[in-house]
Amino acid sequence: MPSDLTFAVETINDALRDGFEDLAAEHWAEVALDKDAVPLSPDWPKYRWLEKAGILKSITARRAGRLIGYDVFFVQPTLHYSTSTWAVNDILYLDPEERRGMAGARLILESEKLLREMGVQKVLYHTKLHVHLGHGKARGMVGDLLLKLGYKHVENVMAKLL
Repeated sequence: MPSDLTFAVETINDALRDGFEDLAAEHWAEVALDKDAVPLSPDWPKYRWLEKAGILKSITARRAGRLIGYDVFFVQPTLHYSTSTWAVNDILYLDPEERRGMAGARLILESEKLLREMGVQKVLYHTKLHVHLGHGKARGMVGDLLLKLGYKHVENVMAKLL
């Protein structure tokens, strides 16, 4: 494992200072649908508020100190299962140049380790079906990787632009 690849829980402010917003824009350009009707417009104050409340956890991937990816979660007991803490993924992204090799798997596995240390019992990722079926550079990668890492396909999400 390359020693220049590191993972850590970081604040949104630290990640923003080091290029998070640029990576988020690349992520949006690569996988978002309905871009004309739904522009990228993160609510950074709300992200900071959720982070301050202990709910938002941002796990970063860096190579030689440069931000190359992120795995961001909402971590809290769920309303239906209040005795169980879940981590629900908000966004997962890795710079396309870093997708060769094991960096993506390491980001997910390191996230699991850090989440386990926070007391999380269950992790949920949502993946974009249109990406899984063949759109963009990430075609099939995330869903396939999650399955290889022991995740199960447990739900489908439906959407409609109004």
